[in-house]
Amino acid sequence: MKDNLDLILPECRPGDGQIGQVYAAMANASRFESAFSSEPLANYAVGGWDSDPLQELLEFLSPAVTVPERFNYKTAQHADYFQRLEGDEDIRAMGGDFGRLDTGRQDEVNEQLDEKGLVIVVDAREIEADPDAEEKAVDRLRRILFRTEIRRAFGLLDAAATNEAKVYATATDPDQFVSDTLLTAENTSGVRPTNVIYGSAAWALRQKAYRAQNNAGGYASAKMTPDELADFLMVNALAYRESRYRGSSGLATFLGSKVLMYNAASGMSKDDPSNIKRFLALTGGQSVMVYRQEFARKVEITLAHKSKIKITSTLGIRKHTVSAS
Repeated sequence: MKDNLDLILPECRPGDGQIGQVYAAMANASRFESAFSSEPLANYAVGGWDSDPLQELLEFLSPAVTVPERFNYKTAQHADYFQRLEGDEDIRAMGGDFGRLDTGRQDEVNEQLDEKGLVIVVDAREIEADPDAEEKAVDRLRRILFRTEIRRAFGLLDAAATNEAKVYATATDPDQFVSDTLLTAENTSGVRPTNVIYGSAAWALRQKAYRAQNNAGGYASAKMTPDELADFLMVNALAYRESRYRGSSGLATFLGSKVLMYNAASGMSKDDPSNIKRFLALTGGQSVMVYRQEFARKVEITLAHKSKIKITSTLGIRKHTVSAS
């Protein structure tokens, strides 16, 4: 393998000062991309990345916002969006100026994206036996990375949420519990949570509680689909199905017997007053890169992306921890 200096343009060799070193790093990065990036595998990864149900769940949990590698965002103070003026502060006197809005309540945070990825080795015998062996390896990496990002998003929301313990039983109304908590969150932050997500155990306990009531209302509630429940709760989106991941003692769920309520939506800016965002970078117009290096009788495949999931406001995030008694 060539010495690293051979990858630096002559006019950018070390010793030329700070600017030369920066250009050298850029040149190295560009040459690495051209030497090792795999367009066919990247196209395969992007296609699966955008259509996988895990991607839908991740986007529901923490909507993507495209930013440069170094970026800043403002932590949302929802009260700013509901400010009213006292007296006639919006009226301009003859020859005077309009009043100036104080925007100092939002704290600006400087951040840098994390570079994330995994490497897998595919033996030449696997490729000889299966023409799709490399694509299957990319798919395996993609799913692991998705589950890891989903775990991060759940963990951040779970830690930031104000918790209430709730019993789902014959004498209780689980949907009214959630409706009341949504109203509390709205009164706190000024914005009604847009998203409600049930862990699979919490959803099962909800259905069981309503079926056990043995009346028309209970049966009707038990048969509600997630979309119908979303309409009842007046939220834009609701999900209850969750994927599994391999934990220390077998397969585990991300949320289990919890119900999360929070504000998030796709297509928003980096400074909008939502609770959580997934900041990411695009490389060559793509959110994921695949690198392929050949060695003797094996191929090393790397799947990488740059992102950072952040709680941008804790106001209005609520959680129910559900039990049957």
